[in-house]
Amino acid sequence: LLWNDFLAHMEFLMDEGFLTRDGRLTEDGLWASKLRIDVPLMVAQAIRLNLLPDQDPALLAAIMASFVNEKEFKDDLLFEGALPKRLKTGFLDIRKGLKPFALKLLSSGFSAPNLFVQPAFLMYGWAHDTPWDELMTGADYAEGDFARLILRTAENLRQIAKIGDSFPNVAKTAALAVDMILKEPVITQYH
Repeated sequence: LLWNDFLAHMEFLMDEGFLTRDGRLTEDGLWASKLRIDVPLMVAQAIRLNLLPDQDPALLAAIMASFVNEKEFKDDLLFEGALPKRLKTGFLDIRKGLKPFALKLLSSGFSAPNLFVQPAFLMYGWAHDTPWDELMTGADYAEGDFARLILRTAENLRQIAKIGDSFPNVAKTAALAVDMILKEPVITQYH
């Protein structure tokens, strides 16, 4: 079973251009292999398709929060007009752009995350200095869960910042996004 699973993964990576037919990493495979993140293939595909915002750190943090999120939501926010236009457009673009790839993953027997807007909405607000108490009022996240989402999002962004040789703009934006979201009360600074 393990061998068959390995072969299925390898075949998928070959079909998607991350590996050559003789099992060597392609150029995309090399940089994508550096992504030590929650859903590396989905994020790598988003990078290849130029779907990740590479000039807006708050929006990048928001999108990454959707990739990192593990909670299930109804996503009513998309249709209530509660989202900032930039966030709604960016979120819908990434969802639409990655749908064919997600379907390929699923049809090949692999998992693909559902991208929900609530974590993106909360992270976007957090990156734009919306007060903690205001964000937590009415959110479906407990404070500890949201703090964990921030920390995991920051770690995923740090990994993206490491691929600056291949994608300097998104790497720089990821580094800026980390600085925007790692702040009190999640990170306490001692003087």
